[in-house]
Amino acid sequence: MSSTNLPQILQEFGLDEKESGVYLASLELGPASVQRLAVKSRIKRTTVYLVAEALKEKGLLSGVQTHRSIEYVPIGPNRLIGILETRKAALQEAMPELMALTKGSATKPYVRFFEGKEGILVMLNDIIAGEGGEMLFLGSYSDVYVYASSAYYEKVFLPERLRRNIFMRALVFREPRSVAMRSHDKEEMRELRYLPSGMDMVASQYVYRDRIAYISPKQESMGLIVESRDLAAMERQKFELAWGACS
Repeated sequence: MSSTNLPQILQEFGLDEKESGVYLASLELGPASVQRLAVKSRIKRTTVYLVAEALKEKGLLSGVQTHRSIEYVPIGPNRLIGILETRKAALQEAMPELMALTKGSATKPYVRFFEGKEGILVMLNDIIAGEGGEMLFLGSYSDVYVYASSAYYEKVFLPERLRRNIFMRALVFREPRSVAMRSHDKEEMRELRYLPSGMDMVASQYVYRDRIAYISPKQESMGLIVESRDLAAMERQKFELAWGACS
C-alpha cells in the first residue's frame, strides 16, 4: 500500500473530508449501496446519501437503480484530471471578461485575506499562476509544510513552477529539509541562502509579480496577498539587502 495520503490529496483537489472518504470507499468497493459505503467509510448512513449525491453532481459517482435500491458506481480516478481541465478551460474562457472588470482599477492596490488551510492553498496556487520571472521566498521550509503537504509541493507547486519557468530565490533557515533541497537547486531553478542562526520567524513571505503574500501558518492559520507595484518593489529591495548579507 502506498504511503501517499490520498484523503489529503483529494481534499486539496476540492473534496471535503467526507466526500474524499466516500469516494475512496467507492473505489475500493465498486458498485455499492449506501449501507456498504457507510460501513466502509465509517460515516453515518444518512450522511453518506447526501455526500454521494454531492459526488454525483461533481461527476465522480453515478447512481444505478437496482431492484432493491440505488447503488453508487465510482467514476475512474482519471476523471479527476478531466474535471480539472474542464475547470481550467472555463476559467480561461472567462478571463477576458474578468480582466475587463479590473481595468478601471488596474493601478489601485488591494488586499485579499485568506483563512485556514484551504485559503492558504488558494494563495499558493496564485503564487505559481504567472509565467516566467522570479519569485522570492523568506521564511522556514519546516513551516511551509505546516500549511501544505509534501505531496502538494512535489506534485503540484514545484512541477508547475518549473513548467511556467519561474525562478526562485529563497532565504531560509539552515535545517535538514533546506540543506537537502539546496543540493537540487540547479535542476529545480532555485537558489537558496541561509538566514543567520538565532532568528525566529513565525510567518513566511513570498514576493512575486506585483504581489506580496504573507502566510502565518501555525496559530493564526491565515494569510494576506497585497497587490501593489510600489510595495512589491520595496519588498524586493529589502530582500536584496538581506540576500547580500546571507550565504
